[in-house]
Amino acid sequence: MKSLNIDKAGNSLLIKKEALIQGFDYCGIAEAAELHAESRILDHWLKNSFHSGLPYMEKNRAKRTDPRLIMEGTKSIIVLAMNYFPGKTIRQNTRYRVARYALGDDYHTVLSGKSEKLISEIQKKLAPYSFMSFVDSAPLMEKAWAVRAGLGKIGKNGLLIIPDAGSYFSLCIIITDLPLQYDEPFTRDLCGTCNKCITACPASAIVSAGIIDAGNCLAALTIETKNNTDETTGIKLHNRIFGCDICQEACPWNKFARPATEKGFDPYPFFKKVNDEQWENMTEEEFNRLFSKSPLKRMNYKGIMRNIQLNKI
Repeated sequence: MKSLNIDKAGNSLLIKKEALIQGFDYCGIAEAAELHAESRILDHWLKNSFHSGLPYMEKNRAKRTDPRLIMEGTKSIIVLAMNYFPGKTIRQNTRYRVARYALGDDYHTVLSGKSEKLISEIQKKLAPYSFMSFVDSAPLMEKAWAVRAGLGKIGKNGLLIIPDAGSYFSLCIIITDLPLQYDEPFTRDLCGTCNKCITACPASAIVSAGIIDAGNCLAALTIETKNNTDETTGIKLHNRIFGCDICQEACPWNKFARPATEKGFDPYPFFKKVNDEQWENMTEEEFNRLFSKSPLKRMNYKGIMRNIQLNKI
């Protein structure tokens, strides 16, 4: 039987300290509840078909806005953020661009491993409570929960901005039936009248503040669209072959970005020397050898070569 005498403040402090020990840069905690305002935004987004190319977003609608439906008895949402910014020294000698988060090991693997170690350490001290961790592996609105947990605000580009740190962060969510002390939701407006991300997007994918048309977003087009070259002729990828950082590069908050300390996110040496010809003539064997631990394996060899061909058209 679980104890009724719970030190919520002490347990929250324990979790946050252990999160830092495991390598996470930020940890915030929110009370599990239904996301009413975010639910209306999601409905608007789906109704206007801004999820084009992301059909899975229509599934598990209720769970997306209420994590208590994912695990019975969920009381708390622990939000973890890890910096992946590779630094300003990366100079790619090719026009084919890969998003910064994909220059090193797959963040799904890195964060999942660290969150499991975090849960193991917590359970040694706080058994018999249950914990489940997710890195893009459950129908959770991670950025909305990051706001609820006090980490930052969702910017006009739809990304989480952490004050004085920027937006180059990957998120992990842990849900638990352990009641904790909750952080105050982040309410400060970090964008104001700034529209630099909206202006910078060459595909006009940011239709309004925080609303992204996935059917035009270069990040979605280079990763989620699985069609072959013939079916997608006419799509302009603006030299992107996996993901896109244009809106982040335009964001003034990213002047505060600092190089990541997680070694798994160190850019592969390949990216510092590859040129156009090497990308265009890469074999499937080379691709599999180079990117066995990389996010690029999600698109696989044929997908990346399709994106290269689309950029040549």
